[in-house]
Amino acid sequence: MGLFDVFKKKDCEICGKEVGIFGYKKLEDGEICKDCVKLLSPWFDDRRHSTVEQIKAQLAAREKNRQALQSWNYSLALGDYYTMYVKTEGDVPVSFVVSANENFRENNADILEFSQVAACTPDIRESKEELKRTNSQGEKVSFDPPRYEYRYDFSVKLDIQGCPYIDDMRFKINASTVKLETVMPRATLLGAFQSFDPMLYPEYRHYKAMLDALCEIVSCGQRGVARAERPVVEAAPAPQVQEPAPIPADTWKCESCGSENTGKFCQGCGAPKPAPAQHAANWTCVCGTVNTGKFCQNCGTKQFTINDIECSECSWRAEPGDVFTGYCPSCDHKFGPEDLDI
Repeated sequence: MGLFDVFKKKDCEICGKEVGIFGYKKLEDGEICKDCVKLLSPWFDDRRHSTVEQIKAQLAAREKNRQALQSWNYSLALGDYYTMYVKTEGDVPVSFVVSANENFRENNADILEFSQVAACTPDIRESKEELKRTNSQGEKVSFDPPRYEYRYDFSVKLDIQGCPYIDDMRFKINASTVKLETVMPRATLLGAFQSFDPMLYPEYRHYKAMLDALCEIVSCGQRGVARAERPVVEAAPAPQVQEPAPIPADTWKCESCGSENTGKFCQGCGAPKPAPAQHAANWTCVCGTVNTGKFCQNCGTKQFTINDIECSECSWRAEPGDVFTGYCPSCDHKFGPEDLDI
């Protein structure tokens, strides 16, 4: 093969359309155009290792699925970001679709039977960050007592059997990360600290109840039994305990008279509170370097966003709310320049 043969146009093995070097994706034994890739299931992640015949079989099954969706109706819906739409027969969950779009028919969401779900695994991911304040010297220091922000995301993973192109489905049900701020109580006389309990917060209880309800529906569908009558999402009443202590206002020191203040104006001389310093937004390159300019200072890559990335291994593209971590959340491929569409 000559050097310039790489840049020759090729025919899509699926639809026959002629495409350029940047208009197709690799299969195990051929090429597929980007338009045909869009017709594949969003839960399919093994394109590079699939043959032309396997892709054609999937697209044929997807077309049958599109036709079946026209008469498919649901009676339950769970989730704010990704939503599971559930069809029941005699109160027994029988089939479902999962979609991030209300118009799941237009997106050709895959219809699956609950009997095809081999396992249902709920996942609540927690992260914690200490909040700090800026002192009169411009330094970031801890509050006393310390303050923390806890973040929670609620997801579920379904292991699928009996579907030739879907092995598993992992999806998040909360549209935005649940953020809870709290003040860490001081130690008691015995030296023990009260642990943080997110169930004291209604936002957490809401999604915890939704996640539990979703898993219960899957379990009933797997066993072929009716679900007990109850609200789809119900928040458990808060325990009768003391609510978290209120967070005190931040303080700032007046540069004119030296008074300590918490409001918008100095109580000593009336000077306005100084505006916070503006900092250029940081962005992380695929090489791992953190930058503030328009090009990476290490490798010269032009600034990009997560929406400019398409995984060269599995064709994953970002959904609203996704955060760039350097790795593909679908196949764990480390992103590089070949994954950028800029």
